[in-house]
Amino acid sequence: MILTPNYNLKKIQLDDSPPDITVQDDNWDIIDEQLKNAADHEDDTTIHVTATDKSNWNSKAAADHTHAASDINSGTLSVNRGGTGKTSWTSGRIIYASSSTALSQITNASGALYTTGSSATPKFGVLPVAQGGTGETTYCTDYSLTLSATSYITSSNFNGFVRYFPYLEMCYLRAQFYVTQAVPAGDFNLCRISSTIPRPNNTQPLCVYSQSAGPTVATVLSTGYVNVYTGNTLSANSHTRYVWGWYPV
Repeated sequence: MILTPNYNLKKIQLDDSPPDITVQDDNWDIIDEQLKNAADHEDDTTIHVTATDKSNWNSKAAADHTHAASDINSGTLSVNRGGTGKTSWTSGRIIYASSSTALSQITNASGALYTTGSSATPKFGVLPVAQGGTGETTYCTDYSLTLSATSYITSSNFNGFVRYFPYLEMCYLRAQFYVTQAVPAGDFNLCRISSTIPRPNNTQPLCVYSQSAGPTVATVLSTGYVNVYTGNTLSANSHTRYVWGWYPV
């Protein structure tokens, strides 16, 4: 008796001494087992390459390959991949990095573009002094003066204003008047600065001018009054007189 080389099936030979035809033949069990294994293998779809698999593999890119930018035609490229993470932008707005991984846009407004710190959000507005600006929206503002010496001067013969320069923290005052009733020697309050206008912290001198004998000293007080002192009587209906000057606030 000899055995087959693959599955060891028993082959009884005629020249066996003597041929044992009574030996139980277990070849059928071996054949049955191998046929079942073959059937199970064929039915197992997880270990076989199908025609669909082959078709899909045929369209796969090589392991080492490159893409042109035009090949990216769907999705949104994130910042950490060199993109913006955005699908659209608002027209006319400046883009800035709102964090290390995000881009945003600045809301449009009037004024200068600045930030208040290295990590602060940039914005438009009035440039503060700390950033090299004035912190003010206007160069200067004019205010009118209120006549106080109504016993000597009529409102139609008085004109004056205060011009406030916020970034300088200074005011320029100018007044002119025409005396309609004689003013005795001494001092009197010519006019007053409105409470809405910055006033000096202490008395400040002003300049005076008159073509004839007139006021010799003028000051602006912390109370807001413009005080005039004259060593002589101011005659009525003589000349227009002027008071002007700068004062800090």
